Amino acid sequence: EWAKKNMVEIQNLYRKTSLVQLILGGVLFALIFLNIDGFYALIPNGELFQGGKWVVFFIGLGKWFAIATGANIEILQLSPYYRHSLWIRFVLLSSAVVTNFIFIPIFGIIGAAIATSITYFLNNSILSFLVWKKLGIHPFTSKSIQAFLVISFAFFVAFIPFFENVYLNIFVKSSVFLMITSGLVYAFKISEDLQRLVRSSINRFKG
Repeated sequence: EWAKKNMVEIQNLYRKTSLVQLILGGVLFALIFLNIDGFYALIPNGELFQGGKWVVFFIGLGKWFAIATGANIEILQLSPYYRHSLWIRFVLLSSAVVTNFIFIPIFGIIGAAIATSITYFLNNSILSFLVWKKLGIHPFTSKSIQAFLVISFAFFVAFIPFFENVYLNIFVKSSVFLMITSGLVYAFKISEDLQRLVRSSINRFKG
């Protein structure tokens, strides 16, 4: 599409990858954090690793934002503005050093996770802004907001502990979250790509 200078299709692909990654990344992040206490309860001496819960949260949140911004770095590197990716790397490195210097003495290992999350947010915000400023395209639409709200709603519903049995609790919480998320994403037709995938899977199952 770059060879054809087809910016309309490039933006279309940009938004599609962003939306699919926002949904699937959000689902994975939510499933891990919903059940993290259960996972710790299942492993030997799990209580020793409870502090890692917030490490998982902050790094997962930062990584979710990073993938939700879509193919920003790929688009930039294929564009005439590819040289900008070099100074962005310097910003990323500087941000990592400064935020670790600030947060690790205060919060320890959780501070390192916060610093990593901030670096993810800063790096991908700059990339997305640069792609928008130079090329006039951005990854987010009203569907992105809908997807975020659906995942957030399903997360808070499933966050409530249902049973004392760890295995049963993990199964039920995961099932509730997945049913609400997949049902609302499909009902509101948030992602055409995921709609096609579901229909294709249903047809294959029927056939």
